Amino acid sequence: GLLTLNPGVPECTDSAFFTVTIVPEMTADFTFSYDTCVAGPVEFTDGSDTNGIQLVTWDWSFGDGGVTGGQSPIHQYQDPGQYTVQLDITDTYGCTAATAQTITWLPAPPVLIVAPDRAAGCPPLSVSFTNLSAPIDETYETIWTYGDGNTSGQISPSTTYQNSGLYDVTLSVTSPIGCQIDTTFPGLISVHPVPIADFSFSPQSGSSFEPEIQFSDLSSDDTRYWLWNFNGFDESSLQNPRFSFPDTGLMRVQLIVANEQLCTDTAVRTLDIAPRFTYFMPNAFSPNGDGLHDEFIGTGYLADGFLQFELRIWNRWGEQVFQSNSPNLGWNGRRNNAGDLLPSDVYSYIMTLTGPRGQGTALQGIVTLVR
Repeated sequence: GLLTLNPGVPECTDSAFFTVTIVPEMTADFTFSYDTCVAGPVEFTDGSDTNGIQLVTWDWSFGDGGVTGGQSPIHQYQDPGQYTVQLDITDTYGCTAATAQTITWLPAPPVLIVAPDRAAGCPPLSVSFTNLSAPIDETYETIWTYGDGNTSGQISPSTTYQNSGLYDVTLSVTSPIGCQIDTTFPGLISVHPVPIADFSFSPQSGSSFEPEIQFSDLSSDDTRYWLWNFNGFDESSLQNPRFSFPDTGLMRVQLIVANEQLCTDTAVRTLDIAPRFTYFMPNAFSPNGDGLHDEFIGTGYLADGFLQFELRIWNRWGEQVFQSNSPNLGWNGRRNNAGDLLPSDVYSYIMTLTGPRGQGTALQGIVTLVR
């Protein structure tokens, strides 16, 4: 081009030549390739049309926070999903162009990894599985087969094994575009056997007079440890203990057994320790103050908690001379223990007693008062 200043004015004109370059329009473009079912990298190839003009920079943004330069990069995605990839190009003249495309990256995980890699315990055994496989998210179909007939569609589920045994666990993962992988983990879950607790006892019932009971373990052969509880009175770790109950009533006996793997089972039995009582009345007494046989009172063993006691005494003419409602209160030979002295004679009596379970007994006889 030619530029002239003050044309036609002698001695006041000047001119200059310059060159103008017209750069043709360029278009940014790229292609990409990857195995849709393999969690490998994505290869990007620059396909921009520059009409022969040299590019100096390529700026890539991969949509997951990753950026790089270079004409044809390779990028590895970590999480499945759709990503918008943008390419910005610059030529030697400083001209720029840009383009963007969407990539769907939904491969199957290359390998399935789960935790725990082994689990063992006593039933019921609760297990929480963690799916460590990648890439995977909620859009993937995940199927767990626990080996006990139960399944789950959660990514990282929990389950409870109720029965003893060795269980294979299978995990299958399918991506939204149909990429699939499955793995069986043989013997992943080991549920130990449980002992069976059982016992017998002899005699089948006891009493306040015979409170000692012999217990015999009848548990399964794999039992190694025993813990007995005798109605809260005491405990024992012997296999076949004896125990004397300090009270009467229905007694709850519990046996907890454990095997070598410390799996436990419990057996409970109830036995009766019946209250028993004895009571005897003398046939004579001498209330003379010498400290020997001064009182007409019964002797024997009365069970705690008896419900009723009554002793009534009459003279030979049918007149009541004494009454007591306590086995600890005897007759001292006076009328009602406070009146006049009664003569030596034969007196009749009736004693009635009602035990703690309503069982009654009665004694009727005569007693001789000797002065």
